[in-house]
Amino acid sequence: MLTFPVIVLVACGTSGGKPVAPAAASSASATVAAPSSSAAGPATVTVTAAQPSATVTVTPTATSTVIPTPTVPDSASAVVGAYFAAINSHDYATAWSLGGENLSPSYSAFVAGFADTVRDDVQIVGVSGSAVSVRLTATLASGGTQVYAGTYDVGNGVITSASVTAVATPSRSETGVRAGEFCSHLGATTTAVDGKSVVCSTTSTDPEPRWRSR
Repeated sequence: MLTFPVIVLVACGTSGGKPVAPAAASSASATVAAPSSSAAGPATVTVTAAQPSATVTVTPTATSTVIPTPTVPDSASAVVGAYFAAINSHDYATAWSLGGENLSPSYSAFVAGFADTVRDDVQIVGVSGSAVSVRLTATLASGGTQVYAGTYDVGNGVITSASVTAVATPSRSETGVRAGEFCSHLGATTTAVDGKSVVCSTTSTDPEPRWRSR
């Protein structure tokens, strides 16, 4: 193989009688291949142009936070059922938010109203629009039971009012109650054993719910 030197000539000229500076050297690379021994020819020059670097733009992805929607009973009867389920679980805060605040003058009086009640077994006997008719059996801490019957009105997912009356108690020989006894459902009314009408209520001097003369 024959090796030929490659001579690169840089042309210089004049412009208007003034010397012209040689062109700036290119950043391109050159590969020179020598002619083969079998045939002489001019040298081959391969020029590879420099490529610009690519620019990558990264856009951060927004993060969204999903807040669970509280479960709300979807029917009047479901609201009443959830209300008594909360009472039986001693979750008085939930019962208060489901309508207890519309049935009692204060939260403390509302809670005190169930102090003598072990549990409430409610039977829904009818629904008419937003009015839910119930029969309720309260098991008392004393071992006896007290039966109530009445209607709970529901609006916007909460109990808005109630009309409940104590009826004959199967665990007692007499019907009705006695004035001054503790009661568990504020606003409930009945007839005492002496024939007088009484209501489950509190007073400014006695915050405990009791049967009192109307």
